[in-house]
Amino acid sequence: EEHEVALVDALRAAAAALEGARVGGGDITRLDADVRRHENELRMTRLRAERGAARGPRDPLLDPAELRRAVGDATLVHFVAGGDRLAAVVVTATRSRLVDLGAAAAVTELIERQAASLRRMSRTASPRIAEAAAAALDDDSAELDALLLDPLRLAGDRPMIVVPVGLLHALAWAALPSLRRRPFLIAPSARMWLRSSAGTRPTNGVALLGGPGLTHASDELQELETVYAADASVVEPEASIGTAIDAFERHSLVHVAAHGEFRADNALFSTLRFADGPLNLFDIERLTSVPDVVVLAACDAGAAAHAGNELIGTSAALLRMGVRNVVAPTLEVSDEAAARLMTDFHRRLADGEVPTDALVAARTAAFDRAT
Repeated sequence: EEHEVALVDALRAAAAALEGARVGGGDITRLDADVRRHENELRMTRLRAERGAARGPRDPLLDPAELRRAVGDATLVHFVAGGDRLAAVVVTATRSRLVDLGAAAAVTELIERQAASLRRMSRTASPRIAEAAAAALDDDSAELDALLLDPLRLAGDRPMIVVPVGLLHALAWAALPSLRRRPFLIAPSARMWLRSSAGTRPTNGVALLGGPGLTHASDELQELETVYAADASVVEPEASIGTAIDAFERHSLVHVAAHGEFRADNALFSTLRFADGPLNLFDIERLTSVPDVVVLAACDAGAAAHAGNELIGTSAALLRMGVRNVVAPTLEVSDEAAARLMTDFHRRLADGEVPTDALVAARTAAFDRAT
């Protein structure tokens, strides 16, 4: 572990030197080579550790009766893929059933179109283009709803736990018509959700952290400080990595208004950017304790990808460490729109609503304003 800590520190120093380089091409090439060398050594260190851990006892299979008890009044929908087909296991307190959803190709195409529409909406300054993209998003989301959720015949508006598979991790679930006003959360796995749903934790205050280069960060944190008043024990618009790590280990709720970078080539080097450099997944995995709720407010901070059926990225790492709720955009959104929704979400959270209910209410209010 000490070797890994030293490697992380060396990687951070080399990356910072490369980013701030005011030197010739040869020096930049050398710094870039240093970054790659440290990344490769860290990757091999982690692989050796994982292979050693894999020789230990395997986790027991989930007990279906335990899962049904934990689901309670909600519905858990666990999507599965086999070959070119999709299916879903629907779990309630009384029964489990398997529903065939048909071929995956149509769903894959619609998810890609949905993401493209969201990108156009967030990047364009043209009202006409934004309106056309919003209309396309609504059409594609309605088709996805019909393919993925209509066949499940879900009763009423009971809360949902959604466990995606493969490309479904990239779907903008909140845009689906049947989920716009229904409380729901996304879980990387049923086991992870079951672990996070058990027990309670004490309240240890709120930390509000900002990073460089985010236009609305300072105003956003000032507004949230008034929302939480005395509970906001740490407010740092230009937080350091050390401040961030300390906040994660000591507080029940941590809000991060900082740019994130998702590394598709190696998710372990995905980062959140603070004043003195990037906090990466190696730092997160060394935390001795974690908050109950983490909010990653900026675009790309919650970005993730899937390797096989496994979700990888900053949000997934936080959930694996035991964070119960991670609220983060997984697709590109404007910083200004995200700040407005997050402020409304936090007001509801401070008034005592649970995170899923607070988020669906804030999301519904934002949808009503837009329409």
